[in-house]
Amino acid sequence: RLFPSCILSTSFLHQNQSARGTYYYSRILGETMTSAEQPFHLGRPTSPSHAKQLLQQSEERFRDFVESASIALHFVGPDGVIQWANQAELDLLGYTAEEYIGRNIAEFHVDGPVIDDILCRLCNGEKLREYEARLRAKDGSIRHVLIDSSVLFEDGKFIHTRCFTRDITERKRAEQALRESEQRFR
Repeated sequence: RLFPSCILSTSFLHQNQSARGTYYYSRILGETMTSAEQPFHLGRPTSPSHAKQLLQQSEERFRDFVESASIALHFVGPDGVIQWANQAELDLLGYTAEEYIGRNIAEFHVDGPVIDDILCRLCNGEKLREYEARLRAKDGSIRHVLIDSSVLFEDGKFIHTRCFTRDITERKRAEQALRESEQRFR
């Protein structure tokens, strides 16, 4: 079974003629994506307006997918200001979109040198994988997280980061409890 259409990609319409002589339009994508069993496609638009409708549906599905994803996602601009965050990111830290978006990401990091290093690496085009950090939630609690991030560059210009944040607070607490238990029995 194919996943729902969820591609935001550069594409163009191509007019095709079927074996029966009828014309239809296909959206040609810049890259081929596949599911486990068959190629991924957007369907066969029958007209430019149908193609536009299919693309709009695809964009809506993709937006729903990222907005309701269970992993925290956010974009940060070159100035460090949060441009967008999904609901999981807001829930992780206990903020509303109005309280979170538009503020500098450094305000939420417990360790200044860590966010400075993250932003420096990203500005230099480095991709981060499982970078540990600590974030301060609205209620004052500390959330231990792993960050995967890269920057979207267009014509060499930093547009925004693409950050995926996983909460590992419970794992950190369990590791600490295990260490304390081991120390008591030594």
